Amino acid sequence: MKQRTFFQTRKVLTLLLAAAATLLVVQIAYAAWSALTVDSAGNVGQYTSLAVVDGNPAISYYDATNGDLKYVRATNADGSAWGTPLTLDSTDFVGAYASLAVVNGNPAISYYDATNGLKYVRATNADGSAWDTPQTLDFMGDAGQYTSLAVVNGAPAISYYVDINGLKYVRADNPTAVTLHDFRAAAPAFDPVAWFENLLAGWRR
Repeated sequence: MKQRTFFQTRKVLTLLLAAAATLLVVQIAYAAWSALTVDSAGNVGQYTSLAVVDGNPAISYYDATNGDLKYVRATNADGSAWGTPLTLDSTDFVGAYASLAVVNGNPAISYYDATNGLKYVRATNADGSAWDTPQTLDFMGDAGQYTSLAVVNGAPAISYYVDINGLKYVRADNPTAVTLHDFRAAAPAFDPVAWFENLLAGWRR
């Protein structure tokens, strides 16, 4: 009887030690990360994309309260202090599925406009404190969801989803592309017959 009680006590102590060790590991892991609130003005922070811009971390994200695309950049290299968020596009509901990248030295963002489709905007300086006018690159078939922006062979390129065509890819013909004209040369060719057939197929589903 005493022996069984001893083993039961040892089992309980082993479980308690294991739980304490697990808690210690969790605490150590959490201590290795520092969480900061960068923007709390409404329902903000969906569809984030992080990049290092001119030496400091920067984030593009969606403001669901106002339906806007926003951008904010840290004021130091480790991101322990942040600047004032900027609204880059506020026309209709814009900014979902944002993807941030540095293109030819300046930050740029591809994103979804619920009314106009795939959009692209690039800063006019290295830190992203000033931006050019946003441009629509593809408006067919609710284009522009799930965007991903990268520099491919020196020029910006975007992969994205279109509900009638599936996966699409567009690449600019120069490193400093801003307008639709800059992207048009490398954009996937538009086939009106295929587009109409896909549209009908979507209705039949």
